[in-house]
Amino acid sequence: MTGQQLRRPGAAVTLALGAFSAAVETIQGVVEPMLRTNLALAREMNEAAGELARSSLQLPVSDRADDAPVLRTCVVTVLFTDISGFTSLAERIPAVETAAFIARYVRLIADRVAEEGGTFDKFVGDSVMAYWGAPGAQPDHAARAWRAAHAIAATVRAENAILGRLPIRMRLGLHTGLVATGDIGAPGAGTAIFGDTVNTGQRIEQLAKSYFRSGDDVVGLASAEALRAAGRSGTAELRRHRLRGRSRPIEVARII
Repeated sequence: MTGQQLRRPGAAVTLALGAFSAAVETIQGVVEPMLRTNLALAREMNEAAGELARSSLQLPVSDRADDAPVLRTCVVTVLFTDISGFTSLAERIPAVETAAFIARYVRLIADRVAEEGGTFDKFVGDSVMAYWGAPGAQPDHAARAWRAAHAIAATVRAENAILGRLPIRMRLGLHTGLVATGDIGAPGAGTAIFGDTVNTGQRIEQLAKSYFRSGDDVVGLASAEALRAAGRSGTAELRRHRLRGRSRPIEVARII
């Protein structure tokens, strides 16, 4: 092999490397501007997305203030009622008869609540909630609730004499305490009350189940707070109970 032949591969490699470098420079000249353009576009899109997210999630303070519920605190007395054994009762009678039964029951309670100037809050199934002391001030709210509870009991006993095969066995619970009251802004919700006082009143009504004795039509319990507010302290024996969902015990007495 001659020296000229030995030099030819080196020249070919040099020419190949030169061509490759030229191609790379050409590609870089095309690709780099594209990359810079794409990166700039990506940054702009990212900033736009961030701005959209901030505008969607961060409402102006004035808008939030307008939508916030207007609440105030006050002391009220709540009344809860429930029909004991209603589920098994409803199983034995037709749906139409069940509806008529509930309608009659709700009316008699609503009438007694209205007679004492109370607010009939709602009924769910066979449970009713009412309260006194809101939305308008009623200094004697506990006394009104006390009278309404006894009037309901008397009406239930009178109804049972008429109903015959569908007697009502009712539980009642009274409790007095601090609540927040106002309109939370939900469509159709209107004025409502919120707080531990409401939950405790319902738990007291549920506790009344354990106080039933043979022959009882109605059992009503009241907390020590309701008794004091109604001016009835010392009229019934208080017993201490730990209600479901509460860490501290509460004193209640059977009033009916």
